[in-house]
Amino acid sequence: MTIFPSKDREDVKDKLLYTAKEACMIIFGSDNKQTMNKMYRLLKSGSLEAERVGGTWFIPRKTLVRLHGKDFM
Repeated sequence: MTIFPSKDREDVKDKLLYTAKEACMIIFGSDNKQTMNKMYRLLKSGSLEAERVGGTWFIPRKTLVRLHGKDFM
């Protein structure tokens, strides 16, 4: 398993941390401006467990699994 995202999207299912954009695609099925704004509101309010490193948000896989109730990959 990889910890940080890479440019190659083929390894998305093996990751432990997801960027806000990747999590947005998983949660909402879209990464358009409206859903990204919603994602950033959730992150900034603390509604989603996440860490910010510099300007990048990282959401743990376990948070996304908890939202779905099962492993989505």
